[in-house]
Amino acid sequence: MRPGACEPYQGLDVGNARIRDCLILGARAFRWVRRHRAAACLSSPRIALGVSLAAATHINGSYPAEEEATTVTMALKAGGQVELVLALHDLGSGALTTVVQIAAEALGARPDMFDVTPADSDLTPYDLGTRASRTTYVCGEAARRTAEMLKSEIRRKAEIRAEGFVSPAFVVLRRGRTPLQIH
Repeated sequence: MRPGACEPYQGLDVGNARIRDCLILGARAFRWVRRHRAAACLSSPRIALGVSLAAATHINGSYPAEEEATTVTMALKAGGQVELVLALHDLGSGALTTVVQIAAEALGARPDMFDVTPADSDLTPYDLGTRASRTTYVCGEAARRTAEMLKSEIRRKAEIRAEGFVSPAFVVLRRGRTPLQIH
C-alpha cells in the first residue's frame, strides 16, 4: 500500500501511510534475503524450511458494526479561553492531552488555553468510547475539524466587526501569553 491509496473496507484514503517502505526496511533489518537463502539450502525433499511474513491492517474503532463518529464542540469564551466539549475519557493514556494538542495546533492557540469538559452523560454527546487507536484517529480528527471551523468563524466575525475593512485572510490568530486575541 502506497501513500494516497484507499483502504478496501471503507474506501478511506490512507494518507501518507508507507506500508511498502516499512516492509522493505523490515526485510533489511530481518536480513530477509540471507535467511531465505539459508532456509532454501537446508530444505530437503521431505522437509521444507521457509521464512515468511504477514502484514495486516486494522481499522480503528468498531467498523463495520457501527459507524465511526464522535461529536466535538468548541466555543471561544469571553476571556479568550476555548471551551472544548467531547465525550472522551482519559484513562491515563493522555487521550485528552492529545486531542487538545491537535485542536490547539489547528486553531493557532496554546493547549493551556483550553477548558475541557470530558465525558459526562449530562453534559456531552454520545460517543462510541475511548478505546484502542480510535481516540486519536476519530476524536483527534473531529477536534481538528471543529477547531478549523471555529477559526473560520472567528475570522468571519472579525470581518463583520471591522465593517468590511478587514479581510478574514488578514486576521491572524497568535499564540501569545494572553488569551486568544484577534490581531
